[in-house]
Parts: sequence; C-alpha cells; structure tokens
Amino acid sequence: MEVEEGWRAIFDNSAALMAFAQGQNAADDPSRWLYLIRAPEEVSPEDAIADMAAMTAVSVTAGPGAVEIAGFPG
Repeated sequence: MEVEEGWRAIFDNSAALMAFAQGQNAADDPSRWLYLIRAPEEVSPEDAIADMAAMTAVSVTAGPGAVEIAGFPG
C-alpha cells in the first residue's frame, strides 16, 4: 500500500487494526490518525462505531465514512 508523504502506516498483526498517522504534536506523537478497524463478527458496525464514539480518551472529529481499500469496501 502506498501513502502520501508525511503519513505512515501502522499495522496490528492480529489483522484487527490498521492505522495511518501523520503530523506531530507537543508530546512528539502523531497529531492525525485514520483507523481502519475490523469489528468482531458478533458486533454490528453501528455498535462498534457507537462504542468508539463513547470513548473519553479520544476526540472524534468526523463521523464514519465509506472507503475502498484494495477493492474491498468498508
């Protein structure tokens, strides 16, 4: 997979998570993230989205959106 300059890919070997990170904040961490998460089969995409939106440790700046990666919709 190719990403634009300034982005880096982060892959969880469990195949549950892939993320793209960009930028740098005051703590020297990436300041922008795009997560691709495979929800467990027993959890609906809507419930997974609701659970993530309810987390207090992250700030959701945009709602979920449709994507296509390597021909697979998500």
